[in-house]
Amino acid sequence: MAVSRRLQKELRDLQTQGTPIGIVLLQADDFQTWKLSIEVLGNTLYQGEKFALRFQFDSSYPITPPAVTFVADGEYNAPMHPHVYSNGHICASILGNEWSPVLTVAAVCITLQSMLASCKVSCSPPDDQRYVLHAPADPRKVRSVRNVLWTLQLMHTPDPLGFPWSVYLSRGVVYPNLTLSLFDCRLQTTSTPAASKPCPMLTLSQCIIP
Repeated sequence: MAVSRRLQKELRDLQTQGTPIGIVLLQADDFQTWKLSIEVLGNTLYQGEKFALRFQFDSSYPITPPAVTFVADGEYNAPMHPHVYSNGHICASILGNEWSPVLTVAAVCITLQSMLASCKVSCSPPDDQRYVLHAPADPRKVRSVRNVLWTLQLMHTPDPLGFPWSVYLSRGVVYPNLTLSLFDCRLQTTSTPAASKPCPMLTLSQCIIP
């Protein structure tokens, strides 16, 4: 398998060349799950703290990104960071639409280490409780609301009066196979945004984060 060959090379590089400063390989027993510890050195909000990252790979790696989360299991805690949820899920473009097959486990660790080092405020995302309550186990199933909104706005169909209508979603989190209520989405004319009416029940197969 391509994923096995790729991870064999990455593991060999980590073992022969060493891991980046502040990063230690804790577990790489198979080609499904790896675990690495990560420290942010220097005068930062997280000085003296140690975190752990879990990488979960499937057969599509490296074409698609691995599922990367901060470990939150009692032994390790997720960092208090505006882009890190308390369940360990990470909001980072490198793990989503800016992923590239040339990126490696080490490169992801360095990027997240830099994200922590540059943080100026120690706090969780504002929607942390709601997100953690409903989030899927695999963070890769979460999609950007902006991308979904853009897709929906392209789906124009004329109504009986001849106006093109677009679907606009209110802010909130939408999870797989959840049917939106009449209050969660609106149909609006593109020519008269102020005119709106409740839309029919709508089912999305994607997750949306505000």
